[in-house]
This record gives sequence, structure tokens and C-alpha cells, in this order.
Amino acid sequence: MSGTEKHDAFKPPDRIYVGQLTKATPTPFTPEDLRRQLDSIGLNCAQITEQTLQQYIDDVISRLSNGLTQVYGIMAPARDLQPGTKITDVSQLESAATGNWTIHSTAESFQK
Repeated sequence: MSGTEKHDAFKPPDRIYVGQLTKATPTPFTPEDLRRQLDSIGLNCAQITEQTLQQYIDDVISRLSNGLTQVYGIMAPARDLQPGTKITDVSQLESAATGNWTIHSTAESFQK
């Protein structure tokens, strides 16, 4: 398999046109954001300090290759969903953060 074939496996089908992406400023991820996420799933202890959380964030960021790991949508379950609801449709999601790119909001720029 050539490099082109490998990447083509992840593109939309030929009948779908993907709109133009626009460079965006990603939402910053702070120790407080991480603390809230950990608290929301019941993980909290004296070892979770702002310094420790910042070290974890810095470690993960240092492992991401600049320019190779980028996103245009970071989604989460909609806040009005009941706990345990199975996600079966994109309408059950809402934006959780801004990635490196934005896409036209009308049908995510996908056209048949």
C-alpha cells in the first residue's frame, strides 16, 4: 500500500464535496479544565495539584508532532442528554472546544 492509498482511505467518498477549512486558534487547555474533567468522573485527590496537572498537559503536548495532529471539531455529548444515553446521531453532540481549523457551518460544508 502506498502512502497515497493509506491517506485516501480516510477521505470522504467521491460523491461528497468537503468545503474549505479556515485556520483557527485552538481553545487553550488549562490545569483548571483538566481538574474539572477529572472531578466530573469522580477522580480527585490531594496529588491533583495545578503544578502536577500542568506537567501532565505539557507532557502530552510535547508528544504531539506539530502539524501532524490537528482537528477541526472537538465535540461532546449535548448537556441536555440524560446520563447513559447512547449517542446515535451527530445532533446529540455539541462543540466542546475549537480545534486548529473551522469549517463552514452549513451542513459542515458537505454537499452531495
